[in-house]
This record gives sequence, C-alpha cells and structure tokens, in this order.
Amino acid sequence: MLPSVTLNKPDTKRVHHVQRSLVLLVSVFALLLCILSVLATLGIGLQSTVRAYVGGEGLWSKAEKDAIIDLAAYLQSGKEEDFERFHDHLQVPMGDRQARESLDGTHPDFPAARHGLLEGRNHPDDVDAMMRFFRRFRTVPELNHAISTWAQADEVIVELRSLAERIHGRVSAGSLSASDRDAFRGNLSQLNARLTTLEDDFSSTLGEAARRVHRLLVAAIIGISIILVGIGTLATQQIAVSLSRNDVALRASERRYRDLFEQSPAALYRASLDGRLLECNSALARLFGYASTDDVLQVSTSDLYLDLPDREPFLKHSHDQPVLTNYEVRLKRRDGTPLWGLLNERIIPGEGMGEAVLEGSLLDITERKEVEQESQYRASHDPLTELPNRGLFKDRLAHAIHHAKRWSETVSVMFVDLDFFKRVNDTLGHAGGDELLIQVGRRLTGLVRAEDTVARFGGDEFMLFLSRSRSPVTGLDAVAAKILRAFSEPFTIQGREVAVSASVGISHYPEDGADPDALVANADKALYRAKKHGRNNFQYFQSES
Repeated sequence: MLPSVTLNKPDTKRVHHVQRSLVLLVSVFALLLCILSVLATLGIGLQSTVRAYVGGEGLWSKAEKDAIIDLAAYLQSGKEEDFERFHDHLQVPMGDRQARESLDGTHPDFPAARHGLLEGRNHPDDVDAMMRFFRRFRTVPELNHAISTWAQADEVIVELRSLAERIHGRVSAGSLSASDRDAFRGNLSQLNARLTTLEDDFSSTLGEAARRVHRLLVAAIIGISIILVGIGTLATQQIAVSLSRNDVALRASERRYRDLFEQSPAALYRASLDGRLLECNSALARLFGYASTDDVLQVSTSDLYLDLPDREPFLKHSHDQPVLTNYEVRLKRRDGTPLWGLLNERIIPGEGMGEAVLEGSLLDITERKEVEQESQYRASHDPLTELPNRGLFKDRLAHAIHHAKRWSETVSVMFVDLDFFKRVNDTLGHAGGDELLIQVGRRLTGLVRAEDTVARFGGDEFMLFLSRSRSPVTGLDAVAAKILRAFSEPFTIQGREVAVSASVGISHYPEDGADPDALVANADKALYRAKKHGRNNFQYFQSES
C-alpha cells in the first residue's frame, strides 16, 4: 500500500493545484466582468445624460427662437398676447438659468435646480441624472467650458428680457416710432446672432464630451477584454490539463449556451439574409404571440412587419452596416396588433461555403413609442377641439406655400371668428362654450377637403387654408358662403338650440403675403373689415385696409 500511496500523492496535489488555479482565475474573471459591467453602465449613463443636456439645449434654443419671434411680432402688432407668448417661451431659458445658478454654488440648492430644469421642459426622468452630472463633472474641461458658455447665454437672455421690457414700455405708452422699431429689430437680430453662436458652441462642446466618454469607455472595455481573453486562454489550458475527456466539457458548454439562449428574458434570434428565421428563443415567440418557437419559425420575417415597405430601408441599412445598434422597427404580433421593437443585430459571416446569418436581439418599446407619439400629438394639437394648433397650422401652411411656389399655385387662408361668442359663455357657462367650440371645429372640418387644414388659434378663433387652387378667387366665394350657411344652422348645446354666426377674413398667397405670418396677419385684417361691415359676412384682404 505504501508504494500506491506514494504514487498517488503527487497526482492529488496537482489536481488540487489546478482546482485552486481555476478558482482564482474564475474569481478574477468574475471581478473583471463586474468592472466591465460597471464601466458599461457608467458610460451608458454618462452618454445618456449628455444626450439629455443636448436635448435640453434644443428645447432651450427653440424656446429662445420662439421668444424672439414673438417679441418681434409684438413689436410689429403691439398685441399683448404676443408679449405674453414671449414671456411664456422665455420661461424655458430662465428655468435653465435658475438650475445652473442653483447647482454652481458651494452649497447647491437641489430643489430649486430641479424646479428650474422642469421649467426648462427637460424630461422629469432625466433631471436627477443631469444634476448629478453637473456636480460631479463640472471641473472636466469640456463641461466647464459648456457651463461657461451656458452662463454667457444666460446673460444674453437677461439682456433680451430687459430689451423686451423697454419695448413693452414704449409700446404701452404709444411712443414707439418707426425708427425706434427698426432699432429694436436690429437689437433683436444682434441678440439672436450672439445666442446662435453660443448655442453652437455649447452643442459642439457637449458632443466632444460624449466622444471623449465613448473613447475612454471603448479603451477600458478593450483593455479588460484583452485581460479576459488572456484569463480565458489560461483557464482553457488548465482545464485541458485537468480534464482528459474534452468532449464532456464541450457538451456541458453547449448545454450552458443553450440554457442561456433559451432562458434569456431578451428576445434572441438567428435568421438568414433572405428573411428565414433559423433559430429563436421562447422570449421572441412570446413577444410575437406564438405558443412555441416552432410556430414562429414557420413564419417569414417579412410577415412580422406591420407594413412590408418598412422592411426595405431596414434591409438596406443592414447590408450597409454589419452591426445595427438600437434600430427602431415597426412590427406586428400574431393577432395583427402593432409592436415597436428596438433591434440590435450583427451579420455573422459564413464559414467555408456556409451562408452568412443575422444574429440579434429585440426589445419591446411599444409603450415608450406610444407615449412619445401622444406627447408629439398633444404638442401640436388644441386639447379642446383636437384640431391642429397655431404651430402645426403654420408648419403645414409653410409647406403648402413651398409647394404652391414650386407649381405656380395659390394658397388661400380664411380667418373665422364667432360673432358674440361671449354671450354663449355668459348664458351657458364655459362648459357650454367649450362644447360649442368643439362642434364648430367639427362642422368646419366637414366643409373642406382632406388636403386642407382647419386649426384653432385660441378662444373662438379658427383658421383654414385651402391649397392647390389654380386661381386665387375661383370657388372661394362659394366656400366662404358655405361656411356662413353652416353657421346659419343652430347648434345643440346642453339640450338647447344655440344660434351663432361667424365673420370670415380671407387672404391669398402670393398676392397678400409670402409667408405664414403675413398671410395670417392679413386674413386677420380682412376679418376686422368683416366685423366692421356688420359681422356674419366675409371680406378679402385689401392692402389699403
């Protein structure tokens, strides 16, 4: 027995040594994986926050531009509603200014900073990350420069607000001369140019910060990946020494891969380049509403698209780039209900004579897209009547003008205002007035073509534009008369018949203006003429009016 024990003892020690080595390697491997996960999460979070700042800059820029436009409009019209809109838009950059000042001190005021960022219309989900990012990285050169640029822009905004107060004072006092108006326009132009330069500087600085984070993250991932590869190689050698039956290890590895693929909560698949699903896991079958993976594998990938034409740009994009990251596609479930998917995919070249395959994962983002679409709809439509609002109306009108200019057509704008609407509110209350406005919107929509637009500008003011008219007057009298006749029929409000009339002002492109603002303003002047002529009639814009 002694010789036997003596012979076996070195083998036992070697096995224990291999086991200890493997445990150490696996521990280091797991530690590096954790570090890699933390770096990836941190990098994604930083880039997401930088994108949030870029998005916030876009909101800031748009609000600033809209504020200057509204102030210019007030300078021209003298209407208090234009000045009120200027202040509403100015709240966005002023809110961001409050956030910056609240965070930039030795003792930051986080509640005030949060309020300021929300006033700046930043998404509530991004606010906490934006504040942390500001405090932790404000000494980084790029962010420090961006904050300095931000502060300079805030100073210009303060100048803009001061200029607005001077303009308002002069307009309210009725002491604004033509030369004063020209001087103020020049001041607005200068402020706008300065703000545009600062906005560009801010965006480019944040872009460089995002690229720097990306470079550092890639370098860290590559470095750790190299170490992981080295550890994996060493571990493989140790396993080869300790295990004589490599086929058992391979089968175990394959089972682990299969379990990971099948049990993963993410929808995973492999498909051919011509659209055949080769393999998928249960998560993908459940996502599309199929009972099993076998059922979904019988379906062509083209049948999974909500609209088949959507597949063509995706295929082109897939062929142009071997790796697709966060690509949004419109799909459909087995029962035909729509599904928005976030796709990550790569092309795996075929080995030898084998064909290349697509390997990817799919994430359901339907709820997020629906929220985004609803938000976009609410931003462009009147909440009461569901009609397009002023902004969407002007966008569509600008597009119609562009088309008309190209094809030598005309565009006609009609400004419709209810006569004595206040009496309805006084009699039936605001609820009755709101119901009347809803019915008016529906009735006006039913009078025009699908390619025309009816919008509510606010209060009892509605706007229409009629496009693709070869003659500026042909048929317009009939349309305007049809609108007046439509108002001759009473509305049923709260069980009562209510009779109201309307006045209509009409302007044309190109005779009465070359842009939406001019056409709307001149239609408003024509409406004023209709009111002066006793209401319940329509009038065309006249330059001498």
